[in-house]
Amino acid sequence: MKNKLIIIMALCISPLISFNLASAEIDRVTMQVDGMTCPFCIFGIEKKLKSVDEVNDAEANLRSGNVDLTMKENAVISIKRLNKAVDDSGFTPGEIEIEASGKLEQYKLSGKDYPALKVSGSDQIFLLTDSKDHGQEEFISPEKLKELSDTAAKNNGNITISGYIHQHSEDLPLALSVDSFQSNAN
Repeated sequence: MKNKLIIIMALCISPLISFNLASAEIDRVTMQVDGMTCPFCIFGIEKKLKSVDEVNDAEANLRSGNVDLTMKENAVISIKRLNKAVDDSGFTPGEIEIEASGKLEQYKLSGKDYPALKVSGSDQIFLLTDSKDHGQEEFISPEKLKELSDTAAKNNGNITISGYIHQHSEDLPLALSVDSFQSNAN
């Protein structure tokens, strides 16, 4: 009887454990918003951004002009939807800085491989760049890619990258400038 109880408990707990391991790993999203001047601005921008499908919560800071976003589980960030929400609120969207965890992989495009971050627990893929200025974009240098690969290798290919995201053309994933990175080993 005792063995049956242990087996039943293990079966009940195992889905909880695997759910936590598969959770989305977009750890931080901070969006610059220009034009916020009062508490009513804060209320309006937070309300509008919370209505975006992938956003769970939004917290604006009048002093810094930043809005910290909490993304929903398995969310895929859409710059277009975030910028539209800000525009519709009467403000000007600025840069979006994120911290995301996942695995390094190659993104294939026209027979060529590009370095990318596949976000854990999500379909989100970021092409990795050396520059946050999408007008002067260069894909990540071989030297920096080696540093990233060496760091990720310390934890079975897992890595956390911080930087700014921007939109490529419609048919490409978002780009992520690599400002800093670390192995996300516990």
